[in-house]
Amino acid sequence: MDAPKRRGYGTRVIAGGIENQLGGSADFDWHPDGLRFKLSVPYDDKSPPIGEPPTETFSVGTVGDHGGFSDGSGRRILLVEDEPMISMMLADMLNEGGHQVDGPHATVRDAMLAATKNELQGGILDVNVRGEKVYVIADLLTSRSVPFVFVTGYAADSIDSRFRDVPVLQKPIEPQRLWAALAKSSQQMTDTTTSQIPGGLRHDRNADAPKYKA
Repeated sequence: MDAPKRRGYGTRVIAGGIENQLGGSADFDWHPDGLRFKLSVPYDDKSPPIGEPPTETFSVGTVGDHGGFSDGSGRRILLVEDEPMISMMLADMLNEGGHQVDGPHATVRDAMLAATKNELQGGILDVNVRGEKVYVIADLLTSRSVPFVFVTGYAADSIDSRFRDVPVLQKPIEPQRLWAALAKSSQQMTDTTTSQIPGGLRHDRNADAPKYKA
């Protein structure tokens, strides 16, 4: 049996789940008489607690105006997601939309490094990555005026209140809603951070609102 020239979807899911989500390794060894493979997963008895299931859905409104995110404009989008199947699905959406995927990043540490060093035009953040909240990344993107959206499998009202205006998408995610949410975040970022007052000083016309506002 000859080794395939590229990884199929099933192999990518297996490898992604073992390597990115569990921190292990997946070795595929192709032989004339068949495939031999070895999966290795580190032992960890400190698994994060299981949260409550979703209790409601969250809508980002209409999906007509995509704000340039679905027109093949080639933006670099930070993707933070630790579920292999979801990260591959989102990466495919972004690629099909003509964008460059920064990631997927399956840990907050890796995502922070990318968000600090790379030039980004958008972000998609899973709220909980391997049991760790991504708010530190959201803070950084906000400080850099990079629009972003949250994705989650749980209720939208579980997100930190200071990010209450950031669009939230419930899993599973539809492409139209992804583009609409990114466009909404981009418009909110522009409205909040770029209004001017006489003399050329930057003024936040929402100064009485929470500090972190997308």
